[in-house]
Amino acid sequence: MTCNLPKVAIMHGEGSASPLTIKAASLGLCQLVFLYADCNKKDQTQLELLKKHVGVFDISSLTDLEVATLLREEQVSGIVTFSEYKLPEVTKYCTILGLNGHSAEILACLTDKYLQRERLAASNISAVRHAIVDRHDVEGAAELVGFPAILKPRIGAGSRWTVKVSYIEQLRHELSLGPSDCEYVLEEFLAGDEALHDQFYGDYVSVESIHSNGKSQQVCVTAKLPLTEHFAETGMFVPHPFSSKLAEQILDLESKAIQAIGVTDGVTHTEIKLTSSGPKIIEINGRVGGYVPEILKRAMGVDLVRAALQVSLGEEAIIIVKPITSVVYQVFLDAPIVEPSSFVGMNGMEEVERMDGVLHLEITKDVGQIINYRLGTQSNLGIVYGTAPDFESFSKNTQDIKSTLVPNLSVQRGG
Repeated sequence: MTCNLPKVAIMHGEGSASPLTIKAASLGLCQLVFLYADCNKKDQTQLELLKKHVGVFDISSLTDLEVATLLREEQVSGIVTFSEYKLPEVTKYCTILGLNGHSAEILACLTDKYLQRERLAASNISAVRHAIVDRHDVEGAAELVGFPAILKPRIGAGSRWTVKVSYIEQLRHELSLGPSDCEYVLEEFLAGDEALHDQFYGDYVSVESIHSNGKSQQVCVTAKLPLTEHFAETGMFVPHPFSSKLAEQILDLESKAIQAIGVTDGVTHTEIKLTSSGPKIIEINGRVGGYVPEILKRAMGVDLVRAALQVSLGEEAIIIVKPITSVVYQVFLDAPIVEPSSFVGMNGMEEVERMDGVLHLEITKDVGQIINYRLGTQSNLGIVYGTAPDFESFSKNTQDIKSTLVPNLSVQRGG
């Protein structure tokens, strides 16, 4: 039986929604074609399961021309990714095939942290001191930005190799630890509002929005648990605990920032710091936020993955948000601040699985896998999914989960 649904190509990569999640979101909307060049074991297993139902292609040995030819032969009507690192490929092939996607100019502002700061500053939106770091003249960037500051890769995701630096020698040292082929930016450190320091939640949020043909819809302000000292995420939840006035300021800032960048199509994930002088942009991401779709679907009945597929086809994604009746959360099991270690296992799993409100505990690392906290959110060891009747119960659940789950690591010596 021939399927008349349009076909969407998925450029699959690190940090993406899982193949099974994407397939579920596509039902009744489109056919799928997965293209990948590198794939973790879990996603590879899922792709093998899906091969009878979707196209799956390893493009690691193909040229750009061969990939474009493959996409034409598959007669795709849209291309999308859920991985930060595959955004340039989506723009490239959308341009070649004349499909819906970010332009090269908008892509640059979404993926290049320096250019994004430049664009926002030019529009007088959330201006933050920033500079490209010259490894041979770190003093130049330090003079422009000052200390304390945040050192981060110019292009990257998940807080990988991101660190706070407070003096020039520390800046030099942290640069020596990171990849030598990576360009870095130095940004003014945004201190959180002191009024939030003793709260169970973090001093930053994300805003999830959908854009189609220049029309934007803000879906949600997603609250966060406090970041680690190396800026790895430790969890998220909805609804947010903030006043309606602060929420309005957050949404207004996000809207202005999206307009300044010029995003007209796609799904964006904008991270915003809550400072004593008001909300300020941390960064705007031109794709669905990592781990966000699951929590929004569970809490609000919103499927961001499906929305991204619709937008790639040039369709308007109609979002109807259900009332949130409980605190819906994900708690991330962040990597300990130790030298690179081999993951042996996790203690306390049975106790946590028996806790009220805990729906599922997922360990995301394999036994023997090397854990390095400097890799940011991707170094997290697992996720606890759950619900709580109120913020007080959620706060207690979080403390209990964190104190009960203790990773068993074997520190690598001489590496």
